[in-house]
Amino acid sequence: MTYATQADLQDRYGENELISLTNPVGDTIDTTKVDRALADTKALIDAHLTKFQLPLNEVPSLLENLACNIARYYLYQHSEGAVVTDDVKDAFHQAEKLLNKINEEKISLGLTPTNQPTAPINEVRVTSVPPVLNQSTLEDY
Repeated sequence: MTYATQADLQDRYGENELISLTNPVGDTIDTTKVDRALADTKALIDAHLTKFQLPLNEVPSLLENLACNIARYYLYQHSEGAVVTDDVKDAFHQAEKLLNKINEEKISLGLTPTNQPTAPINEVRVTSVPPVLNQSTLEDY
């Protein structure tokens, strides 16, 4: 599961910006470049969500927002001729700070953190059951 989609990026920044960042000589968005930026974004966010069992069942809107800011920064970084603006840099650095605060549990996503590894699928538990005492067992004593 990704934290943002190409459609999320288009809604926030517009199709023209995505075209200029991914395919400056063309008239369509290079989806391969967008997918790569979103995959890199997912890797960065996953690295910060160490206290959560991944993948998340649903993406909180805060994470979607952070993912869009991060992916946009990555698109600027890897675009030929594009200069990363101060606004884009600031949004990226703010996203990193918020991810650190989420990891430190200073900001809540409204999800249940877990510090326990998931149990192996083939786990076996052995328990001891006391013997059942009946009349014949009692006579032996």
